[in-house]
Amino acid sequence: MSIQSSTLENPGDVVFSEVGTVTISLIVKDSLGLDSNQTNVTININAISNNQAPTGHISHDNGDGSTGTVTDIIITEGADILFNSNIIDLENDAISYDWHFQGAIPAISTSPSNILVNYATPGNYTVTLIATDVNGNSTTFPNSPLNVTVLAKAPILPAFRSLPLLTPNIVNDVAKYTLDVEENINVTIDTPNGSWTTPMMRYNGLSLQPVIAAKRGDKIEVTVNNKLTTSNEETTVHWHGFKIPGVEDGGPDLPIAVNSSKNYSFTMNQSAAPLWFHPHADGTTATQVYKGLAGAFILTDNITETLENNQQLPSGSNDIALLVQDRQFADDPNNTGIRNLVYSSTGASGMLGNTILVNGVEMPSLEVSTSQYRFRIFNGSNARTYDFGLDTNEPF
Repeated sequence: MSIQSSTLENPGDVVFSEVGTVTISLIVKDSLGLDSNQTNVTININAISNNQAPTGHISHDNGDGSTGTVTDIIITEGADILFNSNIIDLENDAISYDWHFQGAIPAISTSPSNILVNYATPGNYTVTLIATDVNGNSTTFPNSPLNVTVLAKAPILPAFRSLPLLTPNIVNDVAKYTLDVEENINVTIDTPNGSWTTPMMRYNGLSLQPVIAAKRGDKIEVTVNNKLTTSNEETTVHWHGFKIPGVEDGGPDLPIAVNSSKNYSFTMNQSAAPLWFHPHADGTTATQVYKGLAGAFILTDNITETLENNQQLPSGSNDIALLVQDRQFADDPNNTGIRNLVYSSTGASGMLGNTILVNGVEMPSLEVSTSQYRFRIFNGSNARTYDFGLDTNEPF
């Protein structure tokens, strides 16, 4: 005992350092020196456990190489997280470690630290560590499970492709163009899930539909050569939205036979507008457009040129044509790299594809600067209508 005897009325705290039975007696003397009866108290002293559970904390690198982070984690799928523990036992007992990484690889670990864990699947997960000493005393870290939020990676989008601008041959102030109508042109279709080749119809063998640019008052002459020898189909070129004589309009009443040609000649006497052209032969308009025959026609005038020169309208590389078309492609079970177009005329509304292409690319990515852009949007789909907008809901 820390105090063997005392003559004080209140001797203070007594520490019992040994296990056993101890008797404490008290005799009180009065002022005449007479002793009171002895009062005895028996105390049983049991051994106490000096073994406490491990203490400390766990930490991680937050997926970015930092150290000592203890907060919840937000990462993208496929990221690695390095976990560590800073656990001690006050009695220096050996500690065993039982990590649980929900939704990760590895899912469990018995290492104390430097555990590299990968999260491959988006979702919400937890991390816990149970540290146990040799006497069975354990602590769970942290008190509430550490939360890991795994976000899906943004898809790697294919690059945007601009429609090719046709260059005219100027003869006596007439802009002359040639459109060779061809089929079985191997066109590369780029998507976030890979690329493949699809045989299509095209003008001039181009991989994308062409653009013709003109100004109000320009004289235009277009020679169309029908080279659809495999399908043996007639064709025309209909100038959609043009104010031109009916004989030059490219309707089904004036078809171009296979291996034949036709010259369209007209003057652009109308205001600036985004126009387009496509086949309009009897019975094959839908299929020929679906297979790829179309083009954009950008008409300007003095007003638009003034606005562009005064930087009130975007121009040049900031003036972009977007041809939107829905298409459906056959599967390629043998991995040939070729997927043919699928067309069905059985639908009441016409053919609706399940892949939306913008300038021949599914979900293209266009890198832009902090400046104004002008997008000329052409719906080249057979039956589908669109409600175009920004994903931020901001106005155009």
